[in-house]
Amino acid sequence: MGDKAKGQLTKRVEKPPIPENMICKWQEIVNLMAEVIGVPAALIMKVIPPQIEVFVSSASKGNPYKRGEKEDLNTGLYCEKVMREQEKLLVPDARKDPQWDHNPGIKLGMVSYLGVPLMWPDGEIFGTICVLDNKENHYCKTYKKLIEQFKGIVETDLQIIVDITERKKAEGEKNKLLKAIEINREAVNITSPDTTMIYANDAMDKLFGYKKGELIGKCASVLNAGPTPEAVAKRIADAVEKKGFWEGEIRNKRKDGTEFISYVRISVLRDKQGKIINFVCTQHDITERKKAEKEIKNLAKFPSENPAPVIRIAMNGTVLYSNMASSSLLKDWGCEIDKCVPDKWRQLVVDTLESGLKRNIEIEHRGKILLFEVIPVIDANYVNLYGCDITERKKMEEEKEKLQAQLVQSAKMAAVGTLASGITHGFSNLLQIMVGHVAFAQRTKKREDMKHALNIILDTSDRAAKIIKDLLTFSKPELSEKELCDITEPIESVLSLAEEQLKKHNIKVVRKYERTPAIEVNKTEMQQVFLVIVINARDAMLPKGGKLEICVKQVKENIEVRFSDTGKGIEKENLSKVFEPFYTTKGTLGGSTVPGIGLGLSVSYGIIQRHRGTIEVNSQVGQRTTFTVKLPMKEVRPKERVIEEQKKKEIENAQYMNILVMDDEQEICKILINWLSTEGHRVKSVLTGREAIELVKDEYFNVAFLDIIMPGIPGNIVLEEIKKISPETKVVMITGKLMNDYLLNKLIQKGASGCIQKPFGIKEIKETLV
Repeated sequence: MGDKAKGQLTKRVEKPPIPENMICKWQEIVNLMAEVIGVPAALIMKVIPPQIEVFVSSASKGNPYKRGEKEDLNTGLYCEKVMREQEKLLVPDARKDPQWDHNPGIKLGMVSYLGVPLMWPDGEIFGTICVLDNKENHYCKTYKKLIEQFKGIVETDLQIIVDITERKKAEGEKNKLLKAIEINREAVNITSPDTTMIYANDAMDKLFGYKKGELIGKCASVLNAGPTPEAVAKRIADAVEKKGFWEGEIRNKRKDGTEFISYVRISVLRDKQGKIINFVCTQHDITERKKAEKEIKNLAKFPSENPAPVIRIAMNGTVLYSNMASSSLLKDWGCEIDKCVPDKWRQLVVDTLESGLKRNIEIEHRGKILLFEVIPVIDANYVNLYGCDITERKKMEEEKEKLQAQLVQSAKMAAVGTLASGITHGFSNLLQIMVGHVAFAQRTKKREDMKHALNIILDTSDRAAKIIKDLLTFSKPELSEKELCDITEPIESVLSLAEEQLKKHNIKVVRKYERTPAIEVNKTEMQQVFLVIVINARDAMLPKGGKLEICVKQVKENIEVRFSDTGKGIEKENLSKVFEPFYTTKGTLGGSTVPGIGLGLSVSYGIIQRHRGTIEVNSQVGQRTTFTVKLPMKEVRPKERVIEEQKKKEIENAQYMNILVMDDEQEICKILINWLSTEGHRVKSVLTGREAIELVKDEYFNVAFLDIIMPGIPGNIVLEEIKKISPETKVVMITGKLMNDYLLNKLIQKGASGCIQKPFGIKEIKETLV
């Protein structure tokens, strides 16, 4: 429930079912809990209003609870209080506690209880995880921490279940998206350097009236309504050679001989030596648009009848003429006939007349977007402005951009999805390491074993936290800004996600990193590129396994990252296609059982181009494939180094402060108190938003750390109240969920100075104090 009202145990949103393999894993957890803590019963309870069910029960001696048993709610069960309050509950001996001496568990001999709530990712209550004993039991701190660890595992599994369900839903949406692309009206054909057509999509066949495959092998000139004039052909060739593309109007003819006008864009594809290997041509029929333009020109002869704005402005900015459609625009400008237009428009008139060239300008006007064609009339020393409403066209362009963003996100999630089982396995291994060392230390009761176990837990938790952060950062739809970093950082983030998958398939990773300067990149996008390459390398080495060698070095003014795998390789004739959208040798498109839709490398190519870099592929069939990414360097300037050093000194020399910590998890409060107190700061903590507000009324705090998701009053409301009471207090928000740019900006607008993502370290906390 998180920030939802406590006490509400009614089921509101249908949740996905728990798979049987997950239930088996939970069974191992409760068995281990019962064995380690030494109690007869360890349970996972699931609330199914108006009842609560024993969802998983430990296979331990003396356990009176059977899987599948159900009890009505509101009968005084221990778990009801845990779910209602969403807090840990400890009852050492119900027989001695008036609140619990009539608890139904006593009849079963279960007189002591320790339980914590289990939550779905959206904050709704799932149930509880608990242990019960037939004798008085105060449960030591280690047991309490252990049950919290198991709570985290189960809630992580619930997150995975929800993610998988959502991913399947997204895959359905993705298929709809692919279908939409297949039926796109934009006609596309690809030719060889001699203009022989080697590809044409359905829209191309339909546009020209040919059957599927009929255009393949024909010369592109068969589509033209007549021979291209020599001057036009030269102009096209020159543009393609210098700019890499040409766009303009061409008169074409269909198979039945009917002629029409196409707006065509011809782009060139080159190999790494710069040799032209293909021409890509996209086009659409603009015959109707040309007719409309002709009509507009005819209307322009009678400006007063024109439904779009028509205005004539003299060199000095005076309005010489305007039609009725221009009246609202002139009103907004605050002028009329024989009056001067605003300075911005006057300057536009001057620039247009001096250059002698027509120009276009877009403006927003009363909820519409207008495109003005500004035509200079040099002899008369004035310009004519012909307006056109392009609101709908702009909306279509925005939809196209959204479609492209969905494709990028689809490629990202497809890459993450292939690693899901490996990440789950990785977390299971980390958990086994922690549980194993704790169990051993509990059994030996030796001080050195306990110390070693604690060190192992700390180190393993750091590893788990890094995987979570890398996965969350990579999966989010929003793209972060560019920043200076060591290029090995995004590489290692990807390897931490893919490590289990590579090990599982007997793939050895060999790192050959040379020391290189920091470069400016979008780390999230670089993770995406490297993850696609690593996944492709893995698939190429299935099922035998092999070696993935990653080399990082400086080559002149570039940082070069090279991925070489010992997989099956790529046929020479297919090397030029690997970066094309939807080209793949995997999945249904490529006739393979390995998942793939052919978006990964296409998206990666675009990302590297945006970074002003290059990505190339070389391969020998049956031996090796190498992807080489080159990115331009950016040295850290001396000024930037000085700023970094100054910030370090400010952190070290931060004055002692009065600090407030608000978190509904008491252990997190204790952690922050311990960390900050050792630095000399005075720290107070509260578990609710109301307590925080009341405390700020009575006492001044330099800094306040506020958890966003809180029972009762949520963190964002507490933020607003604190800034009203004490505007000078610096407020830092804390969250365990992924924070996107939109929510962060909202918090900053309300007065927050920033946000820290859980799990965090003392370094991140100290940096917020300066």
